[in-house]
Amino acid sequence: MQHGGVSQFPAPAKAPVYFLHIPKTAGTTLIAFLDAQYARGDICPGQLLPELFALDRARVGDYQFYRGHLWHGVERYVGKPLQYLTMLRDPLQRTLSWYLHVRRNPDAYRHERMVSEQWSLLDFVNDPETRWDLLNTQTLFLAADLDFERLAADPVGYGQRTIRAYAERGHDPALLETAKRRLETMQFGIAERMEHSLSLLSHAFGFDPGMPAQRLNVSPNALAAPDIPADVRAAIEAATSMDRALYAWACERFSERFDAMVHSLVLKEAAREGCVGAAWRTPLQATSLEHIGVESVACSAALVANDTTRVRVTVRNDSDEVLSSRPPHPVHVAYHWVDAGSGVTVVHNGERTPLPAVLPAGGRLEMSACVRAPEHAGRFRLQVRLVQEGVSWIERAAPGEDPEVVVQAA
Repeated sequence: MQHGGVSQFPAPAKAPVYFLHIPKTAGTTLIAFLDAQYARGDICPGQLLPELFALDRARVGDYQFYRGHLWHGVERYVGKPLQYLTMLRDPLQRTLSWYLHVRRNPDAYRHERMVSEQWSLLDFVNDPETRWDLLNTQTLFLAADLDFERLAADPVGYGQRTIRAYAERGHDPALLETAKRRLETMQFGIAERMEHSLSLLSHAFGFDPGMPAQRLNVSPNALAAPDIPADVRAAIEAATSMDRALYAWACERFSERFDAMVHSLVLKEAAREGCVGAAWRTPLQATSLEHIGVESVACSAALVANDTTRVRVTVRNDSDEVLSSRPPHPVHVAYHWVDAGSGVTVVHNGERTPLPAVLPAGGRLEMSACVRAPEHAGRFRLQVRLVQEGVSWIERAAPGEDPEVVVQAA
């Protein structure tokens, strides 16, 4: 079962992928794109719960890709961790699409009543006995906790009773926060930004972005949002209050993720092509500093006070940025001298040595740096570091890489 909303199976990077298909969120279009990424035998054929439960339980965990209206937590039935992805859609548009789907599909829940009683859209949204299947659907698909063993024994009866009970809780902040928390741990797209969603999902999972993505299962005679009467719009907004909050939050997070992907790809391409442009004109990002530093130092064990020497160093750049000694914020190799006994810094701002070449993201650079010995004799540790002028020292260094040097009187 779940504890605190977190799955008992944390998914490793290479775990099978599960597309949690929330109805009427452009999922059929996405499934066609995703199916093209896998061999047919690697795709679980069960897209509805009864279909999943009809499969051989001993082999249900053998697939590499699962997709369908299987709700959150299906990894407990499959028996192994899964990497989740899902799609969200504007709640007004999703409700309009759901209405048209039920009206035209004889197998849909409440289709018969809808047709025989000639329900309007407002009737569909407000019917007290059947409206539970559209109340905050996207939130509930993410937040509801289902007992999959009971669900396997009675997928329709137990499933409907449980989801109906969740729906009747109305606008429950705890459910909304659970949905946000779970969505934050998975990859997701936005139906209204399908092309960007496919790009982001391809980047995250290593999919082929060149696979065609056709618009499938599009509702004919779709209703236009501007044509919806005010009273109907108000009824839909009341029925989807949590979904609207979730969707607004998700759109912001999606934009942040998409922008971060674009920024990362631009930096990597600039580094790969050597087109570093103005990369050195702004300070390094604080998050990059822990990935930049001096990896090794080779220095003579004895020096004469105040003499100048050259030491061999290796500079590492495991960040996504470019290191350069060009102004206005050049990165230089410099050093501190620290008394080996007391730990007191006797020289803080050692002489600067520019990098002999631009160091691209992910690169290593072996070079020699100029070092002047302290003015007084003694035992000292040489701390070779990077400094971005006018910004900060970059104090990261490999453990044990500060050599001890005996400085003799001149």
